[in-house]
Amino acid sequence: MSIEAIRAYRELAIQYGADLFVNEVVERMDIQSNHVTIALKDKHLHGSQLIITAGKGTNEITALFDQELPLTPT
Repeated sequence: MSIEAIRAYRELAIQYGADLFVNEVVERMDIQSNHVTIALKDKHLHGSQLIITAGKGTNEITALFDQELPLTPT
């Protein structure tokens, strides 16, 4: 993916209300039907939606809530 594409999706995400946390270590996740709590090293995040864009590390993140996606790295 090009730098321009990454910049564009980040800018659109922020424009639509997303908070971006780059290069953070996720220590714990609690996902309920309408609420998400994420524990990072120095802070806790709360929200109603979660988008994971961890690339090849996505299954490391989803394993925190006992899920694995059928990902095929290319």
